[in-house]
Amino acid sequence: ASWLAAAETLGAAPAASPAGIDAESSATDAIDADDADDRWTAAKDAMKRAFLTAPARPSTRAALRDSVAESWAWSDSLPALAKHWALHGADEIGARSVLAWTGAKTKLRGVGVGAEGTGGAYLGRYGGDDDQETLRSLVGAGVAWTASEDAFASRPSAAAARAAIVEELSSDAPRHVLVHGPPGVGKRFAARSAIGEGFERGARCVQLGRGDLRALPEILAEVAAHPRAKFVLFLEMPLCLTPYAEFHNELTAALDGGGGGSWPANATLVATALAPTGLKPGEKDEGASLAERFGRVVAMDAE
Repeated sequence: ASWLAAAETLGAAPAASPAGIDAESSATDAIDADDADDRWTAAKDAMKRAFLTAPARPSTRAALRDSVAESWAWSDSLPALAKHWALHGADEIGARSVLAWTGAKTKLRGVGVGAEGTGGAYLGRYGGDDDQETLRSLVGAGVAWTASEDAFASRPSAAAARAAIVEELSSDAPRHVLVHGPPGVGKRFAARSAIGEGFERGARCVQLGRGDLRALPEILAEVAAHPRAKFVLFLEMPLCLTPYAEFHNELTAALDGGGGGSWPANATLVATALAPTGLKPGEKDEGASLAERFGRVVAMDAE
């Protein structure tokens, strides 16, 4: 239990200052060091990072497990484990890029993750040594998360929208992003691709369905409990469809800091809509539109 507590502490506690640690360096480096002081120096350097890096590859986690198993004493493994937790985080947040809310007890878990195995070649943004199963273990199913800008070469409006979202999410202080346009123009695909661009930099995406908005206060509290992780909360349904109007108040209250809380500084909301205004059907009063809560509004046209 003490080891799990240490993992949570290293994965959640804010760091004092960033440090230029190689995010892809193997967690076993600390174990391989000859001197105990060097092992702990490597771990402490990792703890100085302002934000978590991308989740560790399954191969990296396997190498860490093997090194721990081969150690003569548990204490010999602790520096490497500390470095790993400090770099990537603990539990599902340390292992997955795409997450979903699964309830108050199980909280955030990976979406549609597959087994850690090999087979089949995948040459994408995660590197030539990654296969389809590795990719699935990190981001779940679907090609949108890994679609590069080349996939939008023949669609100027979608390409411009994707670039705008990437620009906003890559900034030091990203604002909430609203993507609007007519049905079928690919708003969700462009948004997912732009969000996926940040996975290499350590971003974690939390997919929100309609029902998840009821649990939004709990979700935001869990996000706030991991201040060293950068989260993108992505609404999976258009905001302006009439059946979803009942959730307007929950989202508005969260964005405005209702209920005595506040929107976490390490979370950015990305949503889609058919129109930039009037997101609460039937409302014409000033302030009724959720669009006023988004700092970046991106338009997409039919092509």
